[in-house]
Amino acid sequence: MDISVYFSVAGNYGRYVVTSGSFPPGINMDEGSGRITGQIDISANPTPAAPAISYPVTISYLSVKAPVSVSFTWDVVRVFRAAFAADTGDDNGAAMYMSNSMERFKPELVLIGGDNNYPLGEAATLDNGIDVYQRWFDREKLIACYGNHDLDNNLADPHVPQFDKFYYLPGNRRYYSWVEGNIEFFCITTGKDSASNEYEPDGNEVGSVQHQWFVAAAAASTAKFKVVFFHHGYAVASRSTGTSAMDRDDPRMNWFFEEHGIDLVLNGHNHATTQMDYTGPSGGTIPLINASSAVRPPLVIDPAGPFVDIGSVVLNYTYDVDGAGNPTGETRYWCSLETRGNDLTAKIVSSVDDTSPHQVLITKP
Repeated sequence: MDISVYFSVAGNYGRYVVTSGSFPPGINMDEGSGRITGQIDISANPTPAAPAISYPVTISYLSVKAPVSVSFTWDVVRVFRAAFAADTGDDNGAAMYMSNSMERFKPELVLIGGDNNYPLGEAATLDNGIDVYQRWFDREKLIACYGNHDLDNNLADPHVPQFDKFYYLPGNRRYYSWVEGNIEFFCITTGKDSASNEYEPDGNEVGSVQHQWFVAAAAASTAKFKVVFFHHGYAVASRSTGTSAMDRDDPRMNWFFEEHGIDLVLNGHNHATTQMDYTGPSGGTIPLINASSAVRPPLVIDPAGPFVDIGSVVLNYTYDVDGAGNPTGETRYWCSLETRGNDLTAKIVSSVDDTSPHQVLITKP
């Protein structure tokens, strides 16, 4: 961020000096003109461990007359940005629209929430869904979870192509945590294909090996914000007409994240863009965002949420990606995440004009 500021005092017979405090690194003042210039690297300064740094400073104009002073505090706040979308594994122009919209937001990290490889998760089609994110993949700043279509070829070929593609993911690459900025992201997997065949050896229900890993990792996290992402949501607000509950939702994935310090849950799969607040049996409430960018009509909106196993939901926003005014599916939505100091803002963003019809603000001390 470039800085150029003038302090001006009538007369030109003195000089401007810093009499107390200091400017942020990279910022300097010309003593003759009072011009303050320089550049602040807002991505690297301050550090994620210290998301906000204050620089109190007093500038005085010294001359033969009485000095004139002004005091102010220069606050440098660490800004971190990430982006999330799911069900983007097809090779068409709408996906590139979305990727370009993300690029204009300038995220440091991009998360893709499963169904990254349509239609059957085969090696020959993997790059079709990943290429639109190449600019982040090349920097190893693209992280992913499995969706059902990513596993659809598993019966014919137990080796999942996505596993090798994301060679830099930590742990077993199926479920893991990733710290970036002042957020720790927890990727977990439902581990089933489109026919509900199960492939996750560590399970996905409460008490499973995968669940136990998550509980321990969330408890050990020191990040200011904690975000979970996976493919099949446990509370949904829309579904394909005539489809069973299990095909659009997996109740086993209700791990009561609100009881483990999680601030936000991101999902895909049910091919609509929605935001709900889920309240669990403990009384804790957590926002859920489904940022599915796929185009698969028809949809019906079902705000009553008959697929919620325990708890209740409030539907705050929903958008049918194939609804009126969007007959071709070109308006895909994705989710932006931005932290500034103590605030995490999650926005639903249009890939066409970068506008945001809905947002969630999470503030922590």
